[in-house]
Amino acid sequence: MTHSQTNTHKHYQQLSFSDRATIQALQAAGDTATVIAQKLHRSKATISREITRGSVTQLDSKRHSHQVYLAETAQAMHDRKRDRTGHYAFLKTGRAFFKALARKLTRSAYTALIASYTSIATRARLALQRQLCIATSTPGCLS
Repeated sequence: MTHSQTNTHKHYQQLSFSDRATIQALQAAGDTATVIAQKLHRSKATISREITRGSVTQLDSKRHSHQVYLAETAQAMHDRKRDRTGHYAFLKTGRAFFKALARKLTRSAYTALIASYTSIATRARLALQRQLCIATSTPGCLS
C-alpha cells in the first residue's frame, strides 16, 4: 500500500448541489460510497455522511419502505442548517431585532435616559473633534 506524505495544508470545501446530484445519480446506478468518493475526489467518510444525511424513506407501490438519497433534500437540509448558524441567522434576524428594540425603548420609561445619554455622547464627540482640530491646526475644521 502506498502512502502519500505531504506537508501541504488541506483545503476543505463543502459539497455543491452538482456534487449532490452526482452522488444521487451514481448511487442510483449502484455505485458504492467508495467508488463515488473516488469519482468526486472526496473522502469516503464525506460521501457516507452525505448519503446518510440526504436519505429519505420512500414507499413503493406495494407499500414497502426503502431509503433513497435525494440531492434536493440534502441541499435543503444543508441550507436550513447553514441558515441557523450564528452569523447567517443574525444577518437575517438582526435588523428586525434592532427595529423592535428601538420601538420598545422609545415607548418605555427609559426614553428620557436614552435621550440624555445620546445628548451627552454627542457633546463628548463634538468636544473630541474640536480638540483634534486644534491639535492638528486644520483650517476650516471647526466650521
